[in-house]
Amino acid sequence: MEEERKEELQEVKRVEEVPQQPKKGKKGIVITCVIVLILLIGMGIIGAMIGIETSQRVLLAEEVTRLSKMNLLTQTIDVEDIKTTGKYAKIEKTMKTYLNQFAESAQKLMELIEDEKLMNMLSAKNYEEDGPEFTKTTAFITEMKDKISNTANEATYYLQENAVNEFAKKQGLTEKEEELYLSLMFDEETKKDLQEVKTQMETQIQNLQDKLTTVQEIIDFLKQNKGKWEIQNNTILFQNYTLLNQYNSLGVKLK
Repeated sequence: MEEERKEELQEVKRVEEVPQQPKKGKKGIVITCVIVLILLIGMGIIGAMIGIETSQRVLLAEEVTRLSKMNLLTQTIDVEDIKTTGKYAKIEKTMKTYLNQFAESAQKLMELIEDEKLMNMLSAKNYEEDGPEFTKTTAFITEMKDKISNTANEATYYLQENAVNEFAKKQGLTEKEEELYLSLMFDEETKKDLQEVKTQMETQIQNLQDKLTTVQEIIDFLKQNKGKWEIQNNTILFQNYTLLNQYNSLGVKLK
């Protein structure tokens, strides 16, 4: 009996010596929940930021596409109409401001090309009023040549790569913003559009310069042959067919 009792006491002792697991308190549960919540919120914010970033890039790309379809020789760009926000807004405004400055210069050139005074110089009315010395006409031709040269230089400047780079550096863009701006300005589609405008503009400039040269030749011809022509019924008449043919040959060059 004594041996059985000893064994029971030893068993009780072993049971009492088993370590008890501490109970998890409410504070620990709360801290765990807060950490999980912070992680979830952080992931949500990051996801939202990525979503916003993507949407802004899409908006900017859409604006670039729209700008590429504009005729900068006839249309102007509203630089205050900015579709994007944040850094993308800075890039968008930089692009629109640059392209609009080019458009304004190009359109000034087109106005010179389409100036009615240019063709009016060869009208019977101008022959009567300014001939036979054509002082005002000669001065106007010289003035037009200077204007065309200066305006053409200004407009074509905007089509040079170094001009795009210089303008970007003056806008206070960060390195990454400037990199994105330049990539948009020099993407294949934009370069193609600007090259087409440049080609069209250069053709117009050359045509105008040729026209001015011919007008000057006609005026010089009339000055050299003063007294051998006159205006009757709004028509120029020459003393002989040789002079008439020479005059008409010069006029054909304007067509």
